[in-house]
Amino acid sequence: MKHKSEMIKNLIIISTLLFSTTGYAALPIGSPVIGQISVQSDFNNKIVPLPAGNWRVAYTGDSRIAGPGSGIGNISYSSYNNIETISLAQTAGTLLKALVTITLNTTTNTQKYNTPACITDKPNTIFYQNKYQSGVWDQRCLEVSHAVDFLNEESIQQAAIRSYLNRAGLSFPSTVIRMQYTEYNQRGQYLRVEMQINPMAYGFSDPAANYTQSPWHTDFLLRDQTRLSLMNDWSGYSQMYAEALHGAFENNAFGAVGGFQPRPQSMGSAKSNLSLVPAADYARTCMGIGFKSNTKALDDCVTELKSRTKK
Repeated sequence: MKHKSEMIKNLIIISTLLFSTTGYAALPIGSPVIGQISVQSDFNNKIVPLPAGNWRVAYTGDSRIAGPGSGIGNISYSSYNNIETISLAQTAGTLLKALVTITLNTTTNTQKYNTPACITDKPNTIFYQNKYQSGVWDQRCLEVSHAVDFLNEESIQQAAIRSYLNRAGLSFPSTVIRMQYTEYNQRGQYLRVEMQINPMAYGFSDPAANYTQSPWHTDFLLRDQTRLSLMNDWSGYSQMYAEALHGAFENNAFGAVGGFQPRPQSMGSAKSNLSLVPAADYARTCMGIGFKSNTKALDDCVTELKSRTKK
């Protein structure tokens, strides 16, 4: 009988070969995937690392050129002729634990892509943003935030994911914590990876609220040490995952990506834990929205956050 590690290695190789042969659509909905995925393109085969654990295909999409100026979201078809998208679900019992959606182009033409990689133009409204000192034609962006009305749109993609989760008997929250990493270059290559985690899988309740009134919004996190701790852990994990994705984008070797494991103090219970936030977390929060360390601006930010928690 084969050693367990060898069996896992073979499974990764098999799933990679399936993708690289015919694209995302090769795998039926519900197919298992672990370790990494790969898709064939006209410039090279793109291998994208996945966080550790068992994933199942919840959606695949293959969108071809429809004419200059049309596109999916802010991905211009005139720049990217063929867009592949796959969504993978990870579970914890009967809960959706995480959803990863990978979008990349498999064909390209000579027109370059210049829409900003960051989708948020007001970084102070989200938990973390990093533009990596990007140029105009070679851009990277990582954004960490919460999102409300999860899977509530009537798009083909979200309807398909809802259908898969319902058939599998999996419940999902109204609010998720998310990271989105986007990178493109002047050679016409594009990659976007969005990962969303379910706070309920980490011991938190799921109150219905709009974006600004959510307990995960930066204004309320300042009064909730446990939620803030989880967001700090998630932000650190997202930055690590972004570096692995950057290595993959550049066709460099990348190590295995571990699963998200928050610290014990970051785990919730039946209700949120309201308490004053340690000074170190005030500073970390301020730096997460763009203030530089050891500056008066950072000190002013910390002072402002402290004053808010006393109101």
